[in-house]
Amino acid sequence: MSNQPNLPYWWEPSVPNGRQRGRLRVQFDRIVEGLQSAPENVDRNVVIREVATDEDVDYLYRDEVILVRDRDVERVLGILRDTIGDGARVEEPVDREPQRGVTTIALPAGADLDAVISDLRDREIDASKDLVLHICPSASACPATEPVLVSQDRGPVPAVADWSPRPTDRKVKVAVIDTDFHQSVVEQHDWLSNVSGQPGGPQADGHYRGHGTFVGGVVATMAPDAEVRVWPALLTSGGQISSDLGPILDQVLQTGPDIISLSAGTTLAPGEDPARELLGLEVFREYLAKTDTLLVCAAGNDAQDVGFYPAGLPHPEIVAVGALDDDDATAAGYSNYGSWVDVWARGTDVVNGYPNGRYDYEDIDPDTPGDQPGHVVFTNWLASWSGTSFATPLVAGLVAARMAWSHEKPREAWAALHQIAVAHAVNGRPVLKRGDADRP
Repeated sequence: MSNQPNLPYWWEPSVPNGRQRGRLRVQFDRIVEGLQSAPENVDRNVVIREVATDEDVDYLYRDEVILVRDRDVERVLGILRDTIGDGARVEEPVDREPQRGVTTIALPAGADLDAVISDLRDREIDASKDLVLHICPSASACPATEPVLVSQDRGPVPAVADWSPRPTDRKVKVAVIDTDFHQSVVEQHDWLSNVSGQPGGPQADGHYRGHGTFVGGVVATMAPDAEVRVWPALLTSGGQISSDLGPILDQVLQTGPDIISLSAGTTLAPGEDPARELLGLEVFREYLAKTDTLLVCAAGNDAQDVGFYPAGLPHPEIVAVGALDDDDATAAGYSNYGSWVDVWARGTDVVNGYPNGRYDYEDIDPDTPGDQPGHVVFTNWLASWSGTSFATPLVAGLVAARMAWSHEKPREAWAALHQIAVAHAVNGRPVLKRGDADRP
């Protein structure tokens, strides 16, 4: 028997508030536990810390590790021997090639991480913490709600684009960087026939299981003929450290996708420079800029005008997507906003493929009256979900759909769609929706 909670939205009446902060605490505790308990991280003695302003967590990072550019490794090791003594060493990533251009250096136990980074920057050496990117940004959660049971006779929402009278001329490749992939879900729905991926993924049975498959399904509804591949790069507890995510991003880019959909990122503390603090992402972006690939990113669900990265990086190869409610016009109450958000698309009450089984509702504040856990049993391979996580693949799918008939390069197709979005603007927000990528 299902007990699906019916609680007020965490962002009402405004954020920050106690409900939101309690929900945040539950989620970040889950992320930290998941990262530190992953077998490869236990072997490396990974310890996750947090940076907080007042009551709010700004971001998570891995302790006693720094990221530097490959070109600076020998110089950095020499400086560290002189300043903190022996013990610093190059750390190789687990089970994969290192990220191009970036080296992870493990510091001796007890080293002052902030002092080390500050000293290296004073010497004009790029160095940063090993931050955690996650599908749960700092003020709320991504997704903004937990998955909800839908009726047996529902199809995907938004509906699959009508391509039958418009045969495509080009096969477009979309890479989804996310959590796990479930072949069992794909086998249940015909609109997922072109979605593939590596089965399972890290911690495939965690709280955010099915997120990657769901996101891949949203791409497929907008671009039914596109080749959509889900890359399980994030733990289903919600996050991944940059030094482990970076090599996967690099591997994906080298496969030559037209579009990458990424529903993850991080905030920073007020005043911090993302180009300096997020070295792994910045180096990846530099390689991305040399290709034709377009990176479509979630703007995050803090319900505030606060940067969420990489979406907030101001570069033409990156698109930041905010979420609309189900009217394709009203900004969702949970969505980040501001001039840095490039486009808006539906992210509320999106329906797509989701694995069967029991789901326990946990994104609640145990100290708030009325916030009682519940559960639901999914039985029809579908769920309804809300968040900028799901507006993002909708936009990625629209770019892919336009490319299939226009023969434009990814950024050219995005530029054309952005003009349409501006023409459809509501209250100054450029809007894209199903049908905007159709052949004229």
